[in-house]
Amino acid sequence: MSYKVTEEGNISTVFLDGEIDMEVTDKAKEVIMPLIEAK
Repeated sequence: MSYKVTEEGNISTVFLDGEIDMEVTDKAKEVIMPLIEAK
């Protein structure tokens, strides 16, 4: 699994691709969760 985060203005978009990989999932959570909590 891979992920990409883009930011434009006050909008963050997370693109996820591929099969779920638990090692990548933990790293992705560290990036994605603060974005969700910031709302």
